[in-house]
Amino acid sequence: MMVSTKGRYGLRALLVLALYYEKGPVSMNVITEHQGLSRKYIHTLLTLLKNAGIVNCTRGVKGGYFLATDPSEIDLYQIIKALEGDVSFIGTAEYKRDCALTKECRIKEIWKDLDENLITMFKNTKLTDYFS
Repeated sequence: MMVSTKGRYGLRALLVLALYYEKGPVSMNVITEHQGLSRKYIHTLLTLLKNAGIVNCTRGVKGGYFLATDPSEIDLYQIIKALEGDVSFIGTAEYKRDCALTKECRIKEIWKDLDENLITMFKNTKLTDYFS
């Protein structure tokens, strides 16, 4: 599995929101200044995160984006799934196909175990785990 720029930059934007968590909504300008990314790209990422229930926003002079829950409750699995889709090395559809080599082929089990371990690690890693 390779995390795209969408996943990496989305995580960076969330870290900004986590830093400001107790201070209220964060304007788009603050997020873009922190990350050096275009407003359009940040908006696209935050929309995906909003649709996943990770981020909320308010309008108005003091409006902006904010985390829907405490950053200590948001895990990397939620974030990566919202931005990248399913978390898998080869795709879950591959598990259902028969191995072309032989009926005794166990390679699918290896990939499935790797996926399960990756998902477990992502679920156990919270947004706040890397704060100083």
